[in-house]
Amino acid sequence: MADILIPAAELAAKNKAHFPNESPEYRQSRNALLTEEIELRRHIERVAALRRTLPPGGVVPEDYSFEGRDGMISLARLFGDKDTLVIYSMMFGPQRERACPMCTAMLTSWEGTARNLYERVALAVTARSPIERLLDFKKERLHPRVCQRRRWRRSGSHRLYSRRWRGTSLLERRDEW
Repeated sequence: MADILIPAAELAAKNKAHFPNESPEYRQSRNALLTEEIELRRHIERVAALRRTLPPGGVVPEDYSFEGRDGMISLARLFGDKDTLVIYSMMFGPQRERACPMCTAMLTSWEGTARNLYERVALAVTARSPIERLLDFKKERLHPRVCQRRRWRRSGSHRLYSRRWRGTSLLERRDEW
């Protein structure tokens, strides 16, 4: 049975938060904005519900290899003892002088989150730059606690990087490996 939601405009009209000396025009515009924000939130929730009903995606066609500080490692081994692997593919190719500023911001924001994520998932960061540059970036930009258990890897396969897993990807371990 679907929940019956109060219309967004009705919820906005019930909003008791007002600013001192606000004009009626401001309140009318503010309530119209609040109505749209409520509708947007509801739409995001509907899209999230659809995403949760997606069937599992395709099987990864091969066990890709990544270059790390200690040599090569297979995609299957990146899972470690977890059933889920989160891969962040950072924009830091061999031609780039510096890593992407947005990727840098994303990774540095993981400091508080990574500790909790490690309880449930394995994390890996990949990029196309040589591993030495990735490790230098890690040392320069990120707090040691963020990097402690996160695996940094060079994506040895241009095909992998260009076709799959741009941004953040979530993979589940399957019996095929």
